[in-house]
Amino acid sequence: MTIVNASAAMSLVSSDWSPPDQFDEFRIVRSLGFGAMGQVYLAHDALLDRPVAVKFVNATDPSARARILEEARAIARLHHPNVVAIYRVAEVDGHPYLVSEYVQGRSLFEVERPMPWRDALGIAIDLARGLAAAHRRGVLHRDVKPANAILTDEGRAKLLDFGLAVITDGSPADPAAITQSPERPGDSGRSRRLGVAGRATLINDPTRPLHGLAPISEVVDEPGLVPQLVGTPMYMAPEVWRGEPASRRSDLYSLGVVLYELLAGAAPHRDVALADLADAVQLRDIPCLGDVVPGVEPALAAIVDRLVQRDPRARFPSADALLVELEECGAPPSLAGHPDDNPYRGLATFESAHASLFFGRRSDTRELIDRVRTEAFVVVGGDSGTGKSSLCRAGVLPWLVDNDGWSRVDVVPGRHPVRSLAAALAPWLDTDRPRARGRARIAAPPAGVRRSARGAADAVGSRRGAQRSGRARRARGALALGARADHGAV
Repeated sequence: MTIVNASAAMSLVSSDWSPPDQFDEFRIVRSLGFGAMGQVYLAHDALLDRPVAVKFVNATDPSARARILEEARAIARLHHPNVVAIYRVAEVDGHPYLVSEYVQGRSLFEVERPMPWRDALGIAIDLARGLAAAHRRGVLHRDVKPANAILTDEGRAKLLDFGLAVITDGSPADPAAITQSPERPGDSGRSRRLGVAGRATLINDPTRPLHGLAPISEVVDEPGLVPQLVGTPMYMAPEVWRGEPASRRSDLYSLGVVLYELLAGAAPHRDVALADLADAVQLRDIPCLGDVVPGVEPALAAIVDRLVQRDPRARFPSADALLVELEECGAPPSLAGHPDDNPYRGLATFESAHASLFFGRRSDTRELIDRVRTEAFVVVGGDSGTGKSSLCRAGVLPWLVDNDGWSRVDVVPGRHPVRSLAAALAPWLDTDRPRARGRARIAAPPAGVRRSARGAADAVGSRRGAQRSGRARRARGALALGARADHGAV
């Protein structure tokens, strides 16, 4: 039979407690929403004069405190434009709360569906970037769904609500998510399927998370297995339904279901009753997206189809690998031919003009692109002849310029690298500022030069933000390369 901790469940979904109007340096403005784990409010940070989102956990038991602390630690590991940032974690009246970045926009649960495939592709790339960053830091989200992703007013998608996340420290799965008794004779190859019959009286919405509501489920064919189901039923991977630990590939499955829903207008198993959902997810193949929505770009449909494969081994091995395919799907076609009718550069460095000929280092290129977009300064170092310059000049920089709205300036530092950088950025100074004043600032002491460089970088960001439609990108990114960092590109 199914065992449900009903008292614990009801303490989560119904609570008479509400936070005070003011606590610490925060003042509650209004409610933003609630879920199975707690409530989220818009608040004003009086100390820093900024809006923030405050999430309160309804329960006050030690496990609730541990859960929100785990969420805080998971998000604190990340600093990425496609992941909502965390500011602090504390308690009020015995109730733990988490303060995070307030993002103006709409959750993907609220956006119109189905949406044009190009719009969905942009969302897919953003979420894949955020998920890749999380996985690289050893964080599994475990509850990727439309309600846990937001599309900002600027058009950027961000992952949020890491309330079910777990830190794996590089291991492929969470070993604590499942305990299994020793294998019994004759059990080899026996299928394991979890049922949800009897749980529907307590949980009748497959879009709400199971964690905390139904910690133990009925086990069919293998009574020795005691799983901890974690996730939202509609978006849980087949192996998670079987009681196996969540993994990077189960996160990717959930993302695939989200993308399928955005493109097709409904999740694959939306019409399946909750009591039958476990069997449907584990035993039925999801119809090919191209057959359901013929107008979707075939390459994107193939990516989504691969993400929602029942066999985890058939999915992408990582979010980084997924991101490469998504970015190639959205990139303009390669230029026909090549600049000098010679695809072999020998010992010569690949330049931007040879971007269409540069291949074999997609993984390195993608990782550098992601780092340059999210970090203020990136240094590419290594022995002479290992291809640093070619990687940056023919791989990273052309992609940023052609696909992400960046502007490029090459700098040879020489004996005075800061002044050289400021001089290279001088043309980007405000147009109403006389060039003579700019040259005077460049000739100023190092502190003034640094201010000049910062001002020019801000001007680049403002100009690029005005040129891009629907998305604003930060400009403060620099890439230095060379055996002795003797070349640079901003």
